[in-house]
Amino acid sequence: MAQLIRKIRAEGITAVFVENLSNPVVLQRLAADAGVRVRGQLYSDALSAPDGPASTYETMFRHNVELLVRAMHSESA
Repeated sequence: MAQLIRKIRAEGITAVFVENLSNPVVLQRLAADAGVRVRGQLYSDALSAPDGPASTYETMFRHNVELLVRAMHSESA
């Protein structure tokens, strides 16, 4: 874990994302220890519930891209 934190800092990473099928606790701790923000939940291996943000492959793609772009813009501004 310490090696990953050093790598995050060395690479200037400012944001990480939770994956929808994983437990976010470890990533949240890693982000806190590395001084980066968890910027949202990405969908990759499964869609969201029908009323969620990624209920189809198209909405999944749009949701993921929107989160990534938002993170890039907020960090560069």
